[in-house]
Amino acid sequence: VRPGFVAETGVARLPDLRRYLRGILVRLERAAENPRRDAGHQEAIDSVETAYADLLERLTPLRRRAEDVEAIGWMIEELRVSLFAQSLGTAHSVSAKRVRAAIAAVPTE
Repeated sequence: VRPGFVAETGVARLPDLRRYLRGILVRLERAAENPRRDAGHQEAIDSVETAYADLLERLTPLRRRAEDVEAIGWMIEELRVSLFAQSLGTAHSVSAKRVRAAIAAVPTE
């Protein structure tokens, strides 16, 4: 990790990061079992990440750092766990539809 990573991420998020890293391992172990399923899940992630990137581009740098906007990035990480490593559990209910709703709820003016 880079210098300042923990301070920027926040101590409260460190347990989540540990789960996300375990999720990566689970995905790597299971990807070969069903490559089509893995690719489908990745398409869902790519879609919400693109929508989130589009949102970020429409916001001012200060607004991008707002709690509601940053929360969407964490929602996407939870969605990854939900899709690729469901057995690890998520911090809250999450779906691509919920991520898109959160993106739509952010005022961009």
